Amino acid sequence: YAGCSMLRNLTIGSGLTELKYQTFCNCDALTSVTIPDSVTTIGFEAFRDCDNLANVTLPCSVINIGYAAFYGCSALTRLVLPNSITSIGRAVVYACSSLTDLVIPQSVTSIGDYAFSKCSSLEKIEIPYGVETISQYLFYY
Repeated sequence: YAGCSMLRNLTIGSGLTELKYQTFCNCDALTSVTIPDSVTTIGFEAFRDCDNLANVTLPCSVINIGYAAFYGCSALTRLVLPNSITSIGRAVVYACSSLTDLVIPQSVTSIGDYAFSKCSSLEKIEIPYGVETISQYLFYY
């Protein structure tokens, strides 16, 4: 579905366990995504450069969010990571310029390189006490 210009709202059916590499990358019209409880992995760049993606619902079944999964989703304003996540990958919300609120669960122990870089609207972020590793260029701009 990468590059699909007509896809606006997406509800993924149950049974799917993984969104692979660049599955919905560059779907410019995409505004909303609902992911079912069966999904455990959101792959590398799965939603990269979905410029109008504003709403994403992540279920508690997601345990892995790949490199740059939401990179360049410039309309995304809020992202709540589920309690099942223990690691925030490299550049996961890089250049999400409208992101003001990112909720990081207490389960997170590591945060990757460039994770929140170029998020120019990010007003507040709370890094949980249990985080043991914060990689370089976390807020690089």
